Amino acid sequence: MRDPKIPVADADDDDEVVVALETARTELERGSRDSAIRWLRRAVRAAQEQGRAGRAAAFEAVLVELGGGTFSALEEGDAVLSDVDDFTDETIVDEAPKLPLPGSSRPRGAPVTKIATAPTPVARPPRPSKGPPTYGAVRVSVKRALGGKWEVRPLGERESAPAGEEEALLVPLKPGVKFG
Repeated sequence: MRDPKIPVADADDDDEVVVALETARTELERGSRDSAIRWLRRAVRAAQEQGRAGRAAAFEAVLVELGGGTFSALEEGDAVLSDVDDFTDETIVDEAPKLPLPGSSRPRGAPVTKIATAPTPVARPPRPSKGPPTYGAVRVSVKRALGGKWEVRPLGERESAPAGEEEALLVPLKPGVKFG
């Protein structure tokens, strides 16, 4: 069976969607299907939070193809459990507690249930490279002089080359060098 293709980020996606999609694609290429599913779910959630229901639906279709089921928002009374279990006594739960939705309040005196969970791993986006070297160019006016030589003089910020002369850039061959 061929793995489905993770959608490519588009210009309207926010950073959270972009990172989630790229990480899901990388995890799937590495053969970590479960991790790819988790990252694709994050992309669905982020697209929904961004108000892009059509985009979230496209991600959900790929999620179903991967075998990750569908993604649905938390409904009143749903149980919330972590998808990470280290199989210790602290993480064994006989019955999931009912957690209130954000914005709802817990009745006074109701017991607080804590669930021990392992932290969810988070991939960091790659560090940007240092980029290409920068060169300090100077805008100049150039004209031919006697003897086949060139006469070059710097131009002011709003100054243009006079008639008979050409405007050009004088760029040093060594990065970081500035004429001045």
